[in-house]
Amino acid sequence: MVKAPKTETEQIQFYRQCLDRFEQAAGVTAKVRRYYSIAGTTVCLCFAGESMLPYMTPALEHLRLHETTNPDMTINVWDSISTNTSMPPPPCNWADFTDRGDIWGFNSKRIKTAFHWSEYSVNVMDMLSNTGVYWVKNPKAFPYWVYSSPFRSMIQWWMEKNDCQLLHAAAIGTDHGAVLVSGKGGAGKSTSAVSSLKAGLFYLADDYVIVKKGVEPKVYSLYSTAKLNTEDMPKFPAFQKFAAKTIKKDQEKAVLFLYPELNKQLKREMPLKAILTPVVVGQKKSELRPTSFWPVQRALSFTTMSQLPGAGSHTHKYISELTRQLPCYSLRLGKDLDEIPKVISNLLKHPEKYATQDQEAAAHFEKPLISIIIPVFNGEQFIREAVENILDQNYPAIEIIIVDDGSTDNSKKVIDELPVDVRYFHQPNAGPASARNRGIRDVSGDYVAFLDVDDLWPEKNLELLMTRLQQNPGLDIVRGYAQLVIVEANGQAIYTGNPQESFPDYIGAGLYRKSVFSTVGLFDPELRFGEDSDWFNRAKEMNTNIKRLDEVTLYVRRHYKNMTEGKSLVELNILKVFKKKLERKRMEKPPKTKPALRKPNAGNPLISVVIPVFNGAAFLADAINSVLGQHYHPLEIIVVDDGSTDNTAEVVKMMSGNISYVYQENKGPAAARNKGVKLAGGELISFIDADDIWAKDKLLRQLAVFKKYKEPGIVIGLTFKTKFQAQSELEKPGLLPDKNFHLLLGSTLIKKSVFDKIGLLDEDLLMGEDSDWFNRAREGRIPIAVHQDLVLFYRKHNDNITNNRRKANLYIFKMVKKARDRKMRPGFKPLPPLPEINSMDDLIGCWHSADE
Repeated sequence: MVKAPKTETEQIQFYRQCLDRFEQAAGVTAKVRRYYSIAGTTVCLCFAGESMLPYMTPALEHLRLHETTNPDMTINVWDSISTNTSMPPPPCNWADFTDRGDIWGFNSKRIKTAFHWSEYSVNVMDMLSNTGVYWVKNPKAFPYWVYSSPFRSMIQWWMEKNDCQLLHAAAIGTDHGAVLVSGKGGAGKSTSAVSSLKAGLFYLADDYVIVKKGVEPKVYSLYSTAKLNTEDMPKFPAFQKFAAKTIKKDQEKAVLFLYPELNKQLKREMPLKAILTPVVVGQKKSELRPTSFWPVQRALSFTTMSQLPGAGSHTHKYISELTRQLPCYSLRLGKDLDEIPKVISNLLKHPEKYATQDQEAAAHFEKPLISIIIPVFNGEQFIREAVENILDQNYPAIEIIIVDDGSTDNSKKVIDELPVDVRYFHQPNAGPASARNRGIRDVSGDYVAFLDVDDLWPEKNLELLMTRLQQNPGLDIVRGYAQLVIVEANGQAIYTGNPQESFPDYIGAGLYRKSVFSTVGLFDPELRFGEDSDWFNRAKEMNTNIKRLDEVTLYVRRHYKNMTEGKSLVELNILKVFKKKLERKRMEKPPKTKPALRKPNAGNPLISVVIPVFNGAAFLADAINSVLGQHYHPLEIIVVDDGSTDNTAEVVKMMSGNISYVYQENKGPAAARNKGVKLAGGELISFIDADDIWAKDKLLRQLAVFKKYKEPGIVIGLTFKTKFQAQSELEKPGLLPDKNFHLLLGSTLIKKSVFDKIGLLDEDLLMGEDSDWFNRAREGRIPIAVHQDLVLFYRKHNDNITNNRRKANLYIFKMVKKARDRKMRPGFKPLPPLPEINSMDDLIGCWHSADE
């Protein structure tokens, strides 16, 4: 179940395949361009032919510009039916696609990728070049909401880059400013917007808007459409003429195209003054009541984040900060629709007449978003209590995901009647492991918790676990113990047993970083029972950093409906889980061939990784990802930009982790490495060139070698030189030829004190500076340990600096001359003569001989 995320190179390659296929499609027809002003930026839609224009452009027509030659962002659009050009096959399995559009394993900050089932479209965008590709097989099969709000995923990615946020909300206003109206479907959002439009108010949206934080927040129009439930259309007879032809007889909503007839009321941007959440009440008149930050923030976050691929903790934070800036109200919608615009107009004209709640206090309770997954199978009697237990945690930032694993009772009806928004997914019965996996793929938060529908959490449990995780950034999981509770026939609950002696691997007793499921993998869907033990076995085998608290963090209720009730050891898969563990053990290489790896994060020294780069934007992300993929803590990455003129700085900005970026005028790789050494805070230093990749566990293996020999100053492993290709291809078993020993700094781990003894790299050498430094290290009697593990992939390509053989030979000559000059100095102690070298062992012995 361990599936590595797609590497940066793989995701870039898929984007380029999509772009190439668009060019093929455009070659069949011709390119047709349309330009639009979106939130202060110019966006070009470049179509392969005209077949997609009637579907994808009318909603944006009010933002259209005259021809321009310098768009800020371009989306290339094509369909297969009109161009007879197919889409490249997806580089993943069907199980990797999620309901929201995210693709499991596609985590690049540079290449954004989404697949939308409802419209069967692929969206992929390069955030460096600001160029995207949108493909659909047949636009005639679009559901109605696509042509009412086209390209929203790609526009959201673009807005994020411009410090804006796409929100699922309505926006209407007057000369005094605008309000946002946000709520779940059926709450009255569209009715409020269209009623206000009918009354002559300015209109920006009823479904999706763009907002921008600032001293005075702004709201921008995106689509000149409105959607109304078909049964509500008779309430607005004057708008009947704007309704598009229905696609299906049972179409839920009518789509209104408001441009150009209502252009005078369509505002492109307005200052934002307040946020409203509608609720339908039985009274005749509508009214406003002040409300707290939390319900408004939750309404905005839920409806937005459940629809936009790529939305996550950063989205939640943006929405929280915006909400804290503005007064929040509950818009209580009465039966008289004409009252709604009057209430909104009065608020905007006389805001001083309306009391507000203090939103500043909310800032003190800002917490990271936790996604809570509840798998359910025939759990109708427990669902409401489980959700109430989550709400009673009083943790301010939660996303509840309920995965219905093929229930045959009234679970769906109970979920629909819950008093809080939840994300609901239904699947055929496949077991709790499969249900949890479905939830994990769709989470928005960086932290994940699980609660079985019949279990409960103690008071303040989420706050306790989150506090411990935040106090220890190196931890992957924090968990406590489970207290068994027997529920008798009369409903009385009786605690039984010692929590510390109960089953140790209850999934619901912990809080997990989302990233751990990329490292350890998902739950094994083959196991309907025992999937929890199997997962924790794999986590321990991979040295996952887990903290056990001496706290009860889960109440497990025992009752006659428990899945495990009355099951034998065979049925509970206890033997199967043990067998899987043994099979993984047998697949490991004999321990004598590898030094024992130190457990990550367990008292490890800080390692500083220096990455020199000159115009290496195309490769740099792969190098950084291979460092971050070591899963080693503590770690700092220092990228020294040696005067690049490409997008190197932007690549670094898009990477996560403890990364420092330093720019200097172009002076060569030696000067760049020296700059990094001077800035390094670690007691150990390692290097990697921007176009190379580290092998898995490189750092841990070299730390182990440090312990094997007597205090070496340098540890160096083996290198595989290869044509440029993705890391996933490089690491496939059986594909590697013989590894070789090369004097490359990327294959080393070095004590920082070595540089104090023998000096930095020679900046006079623009090539060969690493070999020169190694020679000086031997001359200085620095203990050097060589091990036979592959630690570095040296990728050959057209831009390698060593391709210039004439230049390389010049610097080899200079390096040899410098070595000869050192030998001529008084007091130089000659090294032992080189022995005959016939094998790798001889070579390693030669280098180790300097240690004696």
